[in-house]
Amino acid sequence: MRVPGNDNADSGRGTSRLTRGEGIALLFFFILGILYIAWHLYNRNKVAVDIGEDIGTVTVAVSGEVRSPGTYTLPMGSKVLDAVAAAGGYTSSADVEAIEVDNFLGDGDAIEVPGILRSFPQDGGSGDDGRSGPGGPININQADLETLMELPGIGETTATKIIEYRMLVGPFIRLEDIMNVEGIGEGKFEEIRMLITVL
Repeated sequence: MRVPGNDNADSGRGTSRLTRGEGIALLFFFILGILYIAWHLYNRNKVAVDIGEDIGTVTVAVSGEVRSPGTYTLPMGSKVLDAVAAAGGYTSSADVEAIEVDNFLGDGDAIEVPGILRSFPQDGGSGDDGRSGPGGPININQADLETLMELPGIGETTATKIIEYRMLVGPFIRLEDIMNVEGIGEGKFEEIRMLITVL
């Protein structure tokens, strides 16, 4: 004897349930899809890293009037000024206006910083330390770190900022221009003004 309504129930179960084999196949394809996506993302990231390693740096040679001539590897987009800084900065004999410090570097570039051609008086002229003569004032456009630190109240940090100012802005035109350097106010300037020169 058939119970009314059983046909519809059996029919519903037949269309809504998956067989065990179909369920396993569906799970297999689902896992396979996840593995494919993971593999694709891994390879895309690996390519991006490899490309970054290839084009992310430039190697340049720095010579001439810098403190530590040599070959340096810098980030892509670096400028000539960055190469000079990597080489320890200018020496006191460097012609800081002879090179274009804002030019971008290319891989394999060679940067040579020329020196300033100077004539010296017969009674003893300017030395490499930036002095205008024995016991004379210190040329703040040419003095090296150690010589600048001989000035009263000028420590290594301020002396470094003076050299960085010359690199970034250019030579000091007037004595008062040294007050543009961070850490040198009017009071400190008055202490050193008779001990420095820009010529």
